[in-house]
Amino acid sequence: SLCGGVDESGRKLVDNFIREIEGQFPSKDSVYEYFVDVKTKTWAHWEKELSPTWRYSTDAPFHQIQVPTVDTVRYEFLLSTL
Repeated sequence: SLCGGVDESGRKLVDNFIREIEGQFPSKDSVYEYFVDVKTKTWAHWEKELSPTWRYSTDAPFHQIQVPTVDTVRYEFLLSTL
């Protein structure tokens, strides 16, 4: 992850810096909200990876339910590619 350890003010600085270098970056949200879709060779928003039909299992204990969010999808991707 590029500059994954920076705080919120650092993320704004990194966002501005990357946008200066990469002129094709989407203007909505920060650079941290996007990944490269290798199939289309374009920037894609992490929200694209969320399942619109996700439902929790009524049989699952509360402490085992993992709600897919942009953050959980992004971190799952990063961990699975290490």
